[in-house]
Amino acid sequence: MNIKQTEFALVILVMSLMVSGCGSGQFLGPTITPSPTQTPTETPTSTPTIIPTPTLTPTPTVDFVATSTQEAIELNNMAMGLCNENKMIPESSVYDPASSPSPILYCDGNSCQPISDLLTAPTGFDLTNWTPKNIKDLQLVLCYNTSKSNTRATGKFCNYYNDQWGSLNVPTYQVVDYYDLYVAKTGVKLHSLQVSGQAPDCPYSYDIPAGGPAFIVDPEIIGISDDALLFNKLFTYLGIPIPTLTP
Repeated sequence: MNIKQTEFALVILVMSLMVSGCGSGQFLGPTITPSPTQTPTETPTSTPTIIPTPTLTPTPTVDFVATSTQEAIELNNMAMGLCNENKMIPESSVYDPASSPSPILYCDGNSCQPISDLLTAPTGFDLTNWTPKNIKDLQLVLCYNTSKSNTRATGKFCNYYNDQWGSLNVPTYQVVDYYDLYVAKTGVKLHSLQVSGQAPDCPYSYDIPAGGPAFIVDPEIIGISDDALLFNKLFTYLGIPIPTLTP
């Protein structure tokens, strides 16, 4: 073998070795298949759960003192039941005329309140002691009698002058209030009170209806209730000394 033949044989040998180390369609060794690019997965953003704020139900306003709002509402309803339907309140305290104070509620037909909210006591008389703290503390209920209460003419007039209608005399009226006092525990009516209201003062001016004096609706000028007189009548009946105001 000459030198050219030797070189040719070496080329053939090298090419066979290269081919034997490659796969189909490969020439310089195995082709490295690139790994697929991983698309990063987005981390899900958690949506915060919104907890709705509970709607607050307004608590009915109750004027008098009680150990709880619920008990105050029950006390109000029971006292109203006594005034409107003569329902006794067995849970209330026994009324003892010989002892005082005797806690009282006042009911006007729509709601109840302590007697201390209705009346203004003279100096030296503490009405807060007459306010029931709970149902068991209640002894008396003072009910406003709406069916009997009315207005009546005082016989006095307010005089006004108008350029169109001349001199006018407008009648005045006073309220006449009726109250019934009950024992809470038994529903027994103890006493009825009639209290005439104060005579009204004449207003500085008076608006005459467009149609003239004939359209004046009576009563228009009315006095207010006399709470001082009610206080005197109520506590005089209960036998409670009332402080005398020194002039």
